[in-house]
Amino acid sequence: MNTANPTRINDDPTLRGVSDLLVAGKDVAVQFSSPIYTEECLRELDGLCYHFGDQLQVRFYGHYSSPFDCSWTRRLPNVANLAVDCIHRAVAVNELSELTELESLDLGVYEGVPIDILGSKNFFGLKALSLSESKGRKLDLSPLSRYANRTALDFERVLSDGLPRTLEKFNFYSLSSKQDKAIHEKLASLGLWAKGA
Repeated sequence: MNTANPTRINDDPTLRGVSDLLVAGKDVAVQFSSPIYTEECLRELDGLCYHFGDQLQVRFYGHYSSPFDCSWTRRLPNVANLAVDCIHRAVAVNELSELTELESLDLGVYEGVPIDILGSKNFFGLKALSLSESKGRKLDLSPLSRYANRTALDFERVLSDGLPRTLEKFNFYSLSSKQDKAIHEKLASLGLWAKGA
């Protein structure tokens, strides 16, 4: 996705107008705040993902009445740009490990993220990764040292030009100062963060 402000299509399982926007060269985010999507909707959306790559973001957020079931993402094998964020609880999060075309992932789930999710082999080629705070045990960050696309680190509140090469875009959101410090120390121990940066 080339723009920070894509055209957003909210809770419309008909996907009306999405194809036209993409053909016109617009970046588009199709987003669902509740489980109103169908097999047919996601099949059509996957076809658009195949043709337009990361120009099209698929976003699942909210889902306040019940946990988001990540097994729905099986219907999107061609998704390159996926956001599963602003979600309190999710199940079957390991299903994200099956999405082999992923280039950009925004993962913001408070409960239900396995601590080893960042070790999913399909994540090693990500160009952009955004993470939000999760409840319970902290994510294992050690796999970040094996990620292939390495150009610059981009944290929400910390930016430094002198960092070792790593992901093109890497964000942590909603973290306290204590959590920031712990993450910086962990990244430094992995050789991914310059101490004092």
